[in-house]
Amino acid sequence: SDSRSSNFDGVFNDITRFKSSYEAKTCILLLKLIKLNLNFSDAKELVLGNAAEASLMLQWGIKPNVAIYNAFITVCAKTGQFDSAWQLVCGDKPVMAHHLPLKVDSITCTNLLTACAETGRYAEAKLLVLGDGDTASLVQQWGIKPNVTIYSTFITVCAKTGQFDSAWQLVCGDKPVMAPHLPFKANQITCLNLLTACAEMERFTEAKSLVLGDGDTASLMQLWGIKPNVAIYSVFIKVCAKTGQFDSAWQLVCGDKPVMAPNLPLKADSITCTNLLTACAEAGRYAEAKSLVLGDAATNSLMQQWGIKPHVAIYNAFITVCTETDQFDSAWQLVCGDKPVMAPHLPLKADSITCTNLLTACAEAGRYTEAKSLVLGDTATASLMQQWGIKPNVTIYSTFITVCAKTGQFDSAWQLVCGDKPVMAPHLPLKTDSITCLNLLAACAEMGRYAEAKLLVLGDGNTAITSLMQQWDIKPNVAIYSAFITVCAKTDQFDSAWQLVCGDKPMMAPHLPLKTNQITCMNLLAACAEAGRYAEAKSLVLGDTVTATASLMQQWGIKADVAIYNAFITVCAKTDQFDSAWQLVCGDKPMMAPHLPLKANQITCMNLLTACAEMERYAEAKSLVLGNADTASLIQQWGIEPNVAIYNAFITVCAKTGQFDSAWQLVCGDKPVMAPHLPLIANRITCLNLLTACTEMEHFTEAKSLVLCDDDTATDSLMQQWGIKPDVAIYNAFIKICIKAKGFDTGIWYLEKIMNKCNMNTLSQIHAQLAPLEKDNFASMIDKGVTQGIYKKNVGLMNHCIDLHMDKIFEEHSGDGTHIRGVPLAFAKLLFCYHKKNNEPKITSIITGYHGYNTLKNGMISFLKDEFGLEFIEDKFNSGMIVLSESVVG
Repeated sequence: SDSRSSNFDGVFNDITRFKSSYEAKTCILLLKLIKLNLNFSDAKELVLGNAAEASLMLQWGIKPNVAIYNAFITVCAKTGQFDSAWQLVCGDKPVMAHHLPLKVDSITCTNLLTACAETGRYAEAKLLVLGDGDTASLVQQWGIKPNVTIYSTFITVCAKTGQFDSAWQLVCGDKPVMAPHLPFKANQITCLNLLTACAEMERFTEAKSLVLGDGDTASLMQLWGIKPNVAIYSVFIKVCAKTGQFDSAWQLVCGDKPVMAPNLPLKADSITCTNLLTACAEAGRYAEAKSLVLGDAATNSLMQQWGIKPHVAIYNAFITVCTETDQFDSAWQLVCGDKPVMAPHLPLKADSITCTNLLTACAEAGRYTEAKSLVLGDTATASLMQQWGIKPNVTIYSTFITVCAKTGQFDSAWQLVCGDKPVMAPHLPLKTDSITCLNLLAACAEMGRYAEAKLLVLGDGNTAITSLMQQWDIKPNVAIYSAFITVCAKTDQFDSAWQLVCGDKPMMAPHLPLKTNQITCMNLLAACAEAGRYAEAKSLVLGDTVTATASLMQQWGIKADVAIYNAFITVCAKTDQFDSAWQLVCGDKPMMAPHLPLKANQITCMNLLTACAEMERYAEAKSLVLGNADTASLIQQWGIEPNVAIYNAFITVCAKTGQFDSAWQLVCGDKPVMAPHLPLIANRITCLNLLTACTEMEHFTEAKSLVLCDDDTATDSLMQQWGIKPDVAIYNAFIKICIKAKGFDTGIWYLEKIMNKCNMNTLSQIHAQLAPLEKDNFASMIDKGVTQGIYKKNVGLMNHCIDLHMDKIFEEHSGDGTHIRGVPLAFAKLLFCYHKKNNEPKITSIITGYHGYNTLKNGMISFLKDEFGLEFIEDKFNSGMIVLSESVVG
């Protein structure tokens, strides 16, 4: 904060009686306290004053010295006030210079470099330490000999500003400044800072050469005569975590030749463990994390073996591993299991970070109940946080909003800020912030709540209601507007998104304080794709060559990148503009090519294949993925390695264009590209796409070989050979091919066989797929199914409303672990007719849900209008519900 939080006048009235020899030291001490409290305005008043008033130091007759200015620079570094520090040595009126009484010293340089690191100022740091080809460095101009501390701090600047090569050249360049044969030699701090730079810029090779070397070459540290310590190995583990080199980290403590162990001079410590857990989280290695922290019934944890006591930070890091590896229960047992390790009655107590991490785990695992018990409790039970004596903060509530967004509990999120008893508001101790707003917008996007998003960001121009953000005194930023665009994309409100940048009163523009960025453009393109707005997307990315109009991105000074072109291809796929997509890579003036700065990547290929599928362009898809006998594929020409996702997308093109054999050869041809003995193995999506191709072209034999083993020849199914377990989606797809190729009875027979083989028992899925085939007998099938306990007695009908979710219609239905599916559209149509005729002539609303691209919702709207002449009104607060107009409901 830059606001004054203390009054120095009273303090210094007492200080003035001290002898002058103590007064400068007192100022230094005060600056240290100011740095702790981040009070820049106090430091400025003390040291610099302003145009109207002399500094307090001058008023008190204290002569500034280099030590005072150095201390002031540290305050500037901590409070983001770089320019105030830099002006002391390079301003119009410097206070320290070689021609002035006060000269900078090496501590000044180190502190200035710290300020450069904190504020991301590489240019000034380079000018200070290295200069450039024509200009000596400031250090040289000031007559200061650089030292290892200065160079090590410069490395930190490089780490913070993405300038790895400038750091590395200090020790390994053509003209190193630190080396065994030079006056300055790298030390352990140099190595730590270099490793931090490696971590920031994901340079594993250099980190490995620094710490480990390889079989034939000693490490740089060995060559430099520097003994590694635990801190160096711990930071090396961080590098491994950032670069996907888990095994290199794990071998330091559990390899054939560990470097840290109870029997060795160096022993792992709690920081080592925390960093190893970070590596486990990044690499998805739950087993190793569990062995490190918990062990098992027969084996002590590694931490126990190493004599390291776990603390809350370690458990918090373990919770993050559980989040990343779908092991929610292991995380939850730490605080709510039979033997908790953190609790009010135990030495270790959960803290606010524990709660935030648990909420993140709840969000990933879709566990709303546990999140609610943690943060809100219920009317009869205090929340776990209350029981643990932890005060909630804005971060915790913001993370709880994310859980609500992921679990379809919008109202629980919204009540935190707009309920009868809000927990964050301008008149309360806790106030919402921009992160809260971003998370609320994410919840609005997930649940299709445009009205709330508009109220949050824009307010209501018609009724002059200011936005909630204005009421909360939160300034909107580009990230918030970008998130609002995503809500608009999800809720068919394209114009509301477009007006933010191209309306009469834009919120983001080159002449305004807020400028659009690449994320804004990506989100606008997503909105264009959803709304089918090609013209706007073209104006955004390409402009108009006919009228010589620059693209909006050019006008806004935003450079297009591969991600933006990839998103534009998606718009083209959705709007039948294939040629516009294809020209980006194969036109007369391509935007992405091997000889150009921008090169197509795997996502480009995926999006192009989606466009090929939408517009049935097999020839282009084949040239992209397979090429022909004489010409390499475009992917090969572009130096892109195909992956399973690309081949899966190509199968979809084949399914849409009647090219079954081209799809089948990928897995069963003379030269398959996906097989158990090859680097690429078919996956579940491959099987689904192949089944779709089988259905489109009625290849029942291939579908059967894919899913079912052959008892006569004792041959495993292809899926068994590939190690893929069938699931609900697979057997639903197989039902379709059975029905299309062999008829209803055969479908039932094969389905029973699959279920017996796979030990499946999801009868609801069978009936939802097959019942619509018996349209004339649908009513009797429903009645019989109710008697048999297949359907719920009300079959989804309650209070004039039909709920089309599977769990509301079928008994004992279980979802797929993420959300409850809706019934197929054909089933939904027949069910409406069944209820309208037999149970409730005045059906006033239908819950369709908002997943699955609104297929069920839009299909029902069309059906009701076409068959019954019924109009509908979308529910204001739930886009997953359609409400029928009472004036026309029969």
